[in-house]
Amino acid sequence: MEENIVKLIDEKGIINNYEFFDIIEYNSSNYGVFLPLQDNQKIVILKQGDKTEDKKSVIYYPVEDNKILIEILNIIKEKYKEDFDFE
Repeated sequence: MEENIVKLIDEKGIINNYEFFDIIEYNSSNYGVFLPLQDNQKIVILKQGDKTEDKKSVIYYPVEDNKILIEILNIIKEKYKEDFDFE
């Protein structure tokens, strides 16, 4: 489980721990889905970029388009409808 924990820096520069949940493919791009480990945080969806030079990490970028975020969330809801109650 520990290898699935990632540190993400929010817009205020605060580091928060998230659990890597899934990669969702949408429109020929991959999006990482990260679940919060703290109750006061929300799910995070980031666009997957290239690997770092040392090939040990992947760079993720914020998703600015709300339409893409909604589509990704809909894919997650459909994919995991048997495992989670999204209502």
